[in-house]
Amino acid sequence: MSVRAVRLLLATLLVGGVAGAAPRGEAAGPPSPASDAFYRYSGRVPLARLAPGTVLKRRAAQVVVGSLTTPVSAEQLLYRTTDEVGRPVVTVTTVIAPTPSAAVPRIIGYLSFYDGLDPRCDPSFTLTGGEPPGSANQQQAVEEDLLLSWYLDHGFVVTVPDFEGTRLHWMAGRESGQETLDGIRATESYLGAPTSTPVGLSGYSGGAVAADWADELAP
Repeated sequence: MSVRAVRLLLATLLVGGVAGAAPRGEAAGPPSPASDAFYRYSGRVPLARLAPGTVLKRRAAQVVVGSLTTPVSAEQLLYRTTDEVGRPVVTVTTVIAPTPSAAVPRIIGYLSFYDGLDPRCDPSFTLTGGEPPGSANQQQAVEEDLLLSWYLDHGFVVTVPDFEGTRLHWMAGRESGQETLDGIRATESYLGAPTSTPVGLSGYSGGAVAADWADELAP
């Protein structure tokens, strides 16, 4: 299925659902980030000795829309970053690339409009079917999937960081900006792309905080 077809599927879901679609059960989703070992670093090298943006773990994932698993694949990266007071920490970004991929990638750092104090609000969780059908988080994920599909349809690689970090430091501006920039570094490393790769930022609501701080910190 092409990205354009997936975009049409997303629009259909937002209007009223897909006839005949097999619903996902709650148990079919991924575990909550609070109980998922992927979100924790247990390596021997201290985080302080690793450069910001270093990829620590990676795993394949599938984008889930509403109650449907789509053919759109993603890669989730656990990477080293920095919190509000300068301590080395980790968080996750979800990387979705268009098919076919461009020879010279262009990256969009998409900053989700989540404002969460629960790890089940993390974009890495909601975009991969972490919430049961009908939940507020799932509705947000469906809306954001439609926005993401536009960038994919235009050939952009999209990286969606959990910019509040694994400890959910809500409205911590500097941290959200640093985690956004380090998520882009991690994405460039994963793609094998140079640091000269064109990068844009898009964010609304909570994501606007991350985008504004990332823009200020980028130099």
